[in-house]
Amino acid sequence: MSKISNYYYRLLFNNDDIIKYNKNELEEYINNGDYDTLLSVEKIYRLDNKKSKYALTLYNSDYEFQANELIVHYENLDEKIYGKYFLSNFDREIIETLN
Repeated sequence: MSKISNYYYRLLFNNDDIIKYNKNELEEYINNGDYDTLLSVEKIYRLDNKKSKYALTLYNSDYEFQANELIVHYENLDEKIYGKYFLSNFDREIIETLN
């Protein structure tokens, strides 16, 4: 099984700003509770120091998924590049908070 070698969170806002956050920065943003202008949150990661990047969409304002639906969806994907091993407890918290 592949492992995540590095990752960050990419946030898109309604003014077209895109901001990259590390886990601590995103945690601080989420704890602030002001998500009115937030359009999406993606976890962007690389596997085993390879060049390819992958994205897990944790929140998108265009979709009306329930948190548990999105978590189950990711848990059932191919475990080589997605799946339950790439969705951290923090990612689940983000999904549950925003969806």
